[in-house]
Amino acid sequence: MERIKQAIENAKNTDSNGSREFDPGNQTVRQKKKSKTPRTHQDLRNSIKLVIAVLLIFFAGWLWLRLDFMNQLELIASEYINDGVKQARAEAKKRLADEENFKQLILNNLIHCQAAAENNKESYVKLVQDSVRVSNERAVKDRDLTFIIPKSTENKAEIMLEAAKAECQQIYNTQLQNGK
Repeated sequence: MERIKQAIENAKNTDSNGSREFDPGNQTVRQKKKSKTPRTHQDLRNSIKLVIAVLLIFFAGWLWLRLDFMNQLELIASEYINDGVKQARAEAKKRLADEENFKQLILNNLIHCQAAAENNKESYVKLVQDSVRVSNERAVKDRDLTFIIPKSTENKAEIMLEAAKAECQQIYNTQLQNGK
């Protein structure tokens, strides 16, 4: 019975892989010395996995830094593009304002030209009136003078006015077309 108890105790003390062994003379458990054996396939696989994991970590870090750098470059490029767009918009607004000012200027020139043509007509009619003073009977009684202008003179004045207005319009159209 004694021997069975010792065997049970020895079984409890032994490792699952049998690295401990029982010495019957001493009746004590002693450790086997591990000998330096070549690496097994499992150890080699674990080492390779570790190296690959480290390499993947380095590669992921490098890739992240590269993408971050490219993102910074993209942000800088977008800022330059944004500045260019703002500048182009400002130039377009300035050109539009200059064009509007130009159109307003030549429109004012047209209006002044047509007004000058009207004044020329009025001056012509006044000159004709001064040269053709005719008084009627009523004008003698009231001391009021009435001037009669021949129809041909009025027609001539209208033709001159229309010609002057057409010339003003042609100047306006030419300036508008040439942009000068």
